Amino acid sequence: MIKDQLAKIGIEVVLQVAEFNIWEETVIKKREYDIALCDGFQGPDPSNFVLRVGSKEYINFAGYNNSKVDALFDEGVNETDLEKRQEIYWEIQGIVAEDLPYIWILEVTGFGIWHTYFKDLWFEDAWSLKVGIQSCQYTWWDQGFSPETFDDVEAAINTAKAENRTVGLNESEALYQQALQAFEDGDYVHTSDWCQQAILKAQQATTPEQPPPTQPPTYPIEYIIAAVIVVVVVAVIGLGFYYTRKKKT
Repeated sequence: MIKDQLAKIGIEVVLQVAEFNIWEETVIKKREYDIALCDGFQGPDPSNFVLRVGSKEYINFAGYNNSKVDALFDEGVNETDLEKRQEIYWEIQGIVAEDLPYIWILEVTGFGIWHTYFKDLWFEDAWSLKVGIQSCQYTWWDQGFSPETFDDVEAAINTAKAENRTVGLNESEALYQQALQAFEDGDYVHTSDWCQQAILKAQQATTPEQPPPTQPPTYPIEYIIAAVIVVVVVAVIGLGFYYTRKKKT
């Protein structure tokens, strides 16, 4: 379409379709071209646009150089007030639209469908952590495993130790080690399951049973009475023997 339109005003276009590495070498490094066609995306923060029009940026295909625009990008990326940032990027947009280092041919509109149990997708609230369209490295499944669960396991185990509830705690620690290994192996289903079991075992751990205090030996009352009788009898016999000997002397 572009070739036909340019032909109407006397410009002959010879199309050269190149593999990306060749395109990069020809367009970006050597700049051996008259017109280059490419696509791309920006965002989610407007400061990312500096990659296309910043004078020192590698993918500034047009070789655009405007010190005012460079200064505004520096100002915008350091500004924390959102309304002031908006004004700065609107000014950049106005300057670039006047200088026209690129001719934007079309804007692609895409549609996507995501399950509601996926959180922090690239277009949602945690935008400050994300770079690039459909970048899902921070996306997580709210019905799956969260690495924060490891903190919960360690807290449960440490609480049990602090309260001297060590009986059964070794089972909790063994399950925790299994969960860590499963996580390393990418087995998040068992990771989650074993973490929950480890927490439960830590909560169920008990303190060691203390041996009962040592009690002095006890004897039945019959034994005590018998012992007293024996003592009395021995005493009586001893006294009788003593007086008998005394009379003889």
